[in-house]
Amino acid sequence: MRNIVAKAIIVTLIISIPASLALSSNLTFESESDNHMIIEINQFDKTLFYALPSTVEYDNIEVVNHNYNKEVAQQPVTTFIPNNEPHLGILDYTECSKTKPYYFDIIKKGKIDVARIHVPSIYYSNGYRYTTTTITLQINYQIKPKSLAPQKDKEKIGGLVENPEELDTFTFQSQNYQPENPDYEMVIITNESLWGAVNAHFKAWKISDDAKISDILIVNESNITSDLTFEVNGSYGDATVSDWISEGKQVTSHYNLFNDSQAYIRNYLRYCYTNHNTRYALLIGNKDLVPVRMVASYAAGTCPGCSDFYNDTSHASDMYYACLHYNMNNNTNSYFMENNVCNNSFDEIDWGYDLCVGRVPVNTVQETLQWINKSKNYTLGNNYGNYLTYGMVPATDNGGDITDTTWNIMGDQFPPNISFVNNQNLSLSQYQNAKEYVNGNETGIDGISFILQSGHYNSFWPYYNDALADNDAIPNFYYSEGCSEADFGTDTTSHFEQMMSADGSIFAGIGNSAYGWFIASTYYVEEMMNQMFNETTANFTMTFCQAHNDAREIYGHDPDCVWGMIVKETNFFGDPAQEWAWYEPTSDTQNITIVNISGHQNDSFIYTNETIVFNWTKIDNSSKYHLEIATDSDFTSLVVNLSNITGIEFPSYFIKGETNISFQLPAIYELKNYGTYYCRVRSYVK
Repeated sequence: MRNIVAKAIIVTLIISIPASLALSSNLTFESESDNHMIIEINQFDKTLFYALPSTVEYDNIEVVNHNYNKEVAQQPVTTFIPNNEPHLGILDYTECSKTKPYYFDIIKKGKIDVARIHVPSIYYSNGYRYTTTTITLQINYQIKPKSLAPQKDKEKIGGLVENPEELDTFTFQSQNYQPENPDYEMVIITNESLWGAVNAHFKAWKISDDAKISDILIVNESNITSDLTFEVNGSYGDATVSDWISEGKQVTSHYNLFNDSQAYIRNYLRYCYTNHNTRYALLIGNKDLVPVRMVASYAAGTCPGCSDFYNDTSHASDMYYACLHYNMNNNTNSYFMENNVCNNSFDEIDWGYDLCVGRVPVNTVQETLQWINKSKNYTLGNNYGNYLTYGMVPATDNGGDITDTTWNIMGDQFPPNISFVNNQNLSLSQYQNAKEYVNGNETGIDGISFILQSGHYNSFWPYYNDALADNDAIPNFYYSEGCSEADFGTDTTSHFEQMMSADGSIFAGIGNSAYGWFIASTYYVEEMMNQMFNETTANFTMTFCQAHNDAREIYGHDPDCVWGMIVKETNFFGDPAQEWAWYEPTSDTQNITIVNISGHQNDSFIYTNETIVFNWTKIDNSSKYHLEIATDSDFTSLVVNLSNITGIEFPSYFIKGETNISFQLPAIYELKNYGTYYCRVRSYVK
């Protein structure tokens, strides 16, 4: 062809049209059994929701039939697939992230359990490519008493699930029914000064965005602490035998220790758990607005033994609000949650969490709004580029030197659709250049959304802190093992508080309020990653806070070691219901598909004397489109990089059609090289 045509290019696009455009879902039930549901799925590359009957609860899922085409195929390094994350269009995903025939989890919507299922049309395993034609899943469940559900649950679920007829198995309250104890899956405790901002800018958005949340209750700390219902002798107090305080465990003396503001808040959360179905508690306010329980923990660096004993008696722990059994100070001295280690005085500690608790350490309306905006940006994905796929692990050892130990311990816990800088721990030069990676200024990397820092206090801070000034558009999750990184109980200038409250990068994170412990802390982080990403675990979740709680519960029971200290002082910051945004989408959104280029289909020859016009599908509510053309599939050698395609910037080229966008490449971009060009388009809101 090159001998005939003087100027020709091949524009390579892999155009993937979801099977759901042509196929419908077929839902059937196994008539002779009451303990399972059969779902035959014909819709691929989109997320489907199915309501479970009112009389059952989920047990497990299995594949009972799977039809597919199988062929030998090397997993491609890069391709282009439609992505269902809101406003993110086609992204540079790896096909090797599709390593399973289906993804599945259970979410709760009010009183209704909902199965969330995503089946990729193509997946890879052991050197073969499988193209699914049909798959039949069997959801097994156990019988439970029939539920009475609020009418709002039916309204919320009716338009979401593929089988709305299943909602007829529920008994719903009448439309005008006003329940005495409504469901509030999330309770937000804040201060009068911040209540209005949270109510106006977070509540409605969270309810509409998160399928786990049907309603939110926002309450001021002062309203709780002035209500005698929540004192030590109240219905939910530590002096009363209840679901939380068993016979022989109630407080019988030193009542003043259990009547402070912290105890009132904990008792209030017990009330909400029991009466409002609350499972997520968000504390919006630093220590001056929402009080913190300061706790004690003893630890021995040598297990077992006391040669390396740490007598740590005062650090902040929101675990006190997450684990609601026992009084956490049964010896009634001045210290809460003392570990049973080295023959010291100790308390009976509840290691099993009941609530996912997150804290946003802010104290002004402006700081609160900044955090809300960062959380929305992460959740909605309305950011530049494909930064959501990138993470990094900056790690230093006890001597401050770069180490591979951290990566060697937990590197195998991550799913294949996370790309790590250096594909392991950072090098020294990369470590010192963290700001540019986080801000998306390094070639081929649009930003960092997942940071796991292993090392000592302040070791990573000088390189990361500078990023706060200009990367609020690409917020990230930050986990630090560094000592006192999150000393939010005694100091309002800790690193985490600065990063959360400033107009910078962090929307959520986990950090120590006192000491980290190299290697021991890393093992704990490894378990959190295992709980978060490994679907074979008992508590597999995509929720940061829940995975943190699961790891804490697993490691908190070792009385003669360092774990007890770590798990109590390691706190979650941010929205406790926040899920990992890189995984399955939670709703069906529009995809960007490049329909053709100058009328040509994928892998076609295009003559360079033609007017090059890209035609792609329109995304509603998208303010801008980003077109990239490169000479390599990794998009490190860009020849076109237009991130501001709108009707304003390109009035003579940008044409809005009813269903598609037509964009004529400006004449200044001359594609003269022979061979293949790689193209991609995504949308974003800014």
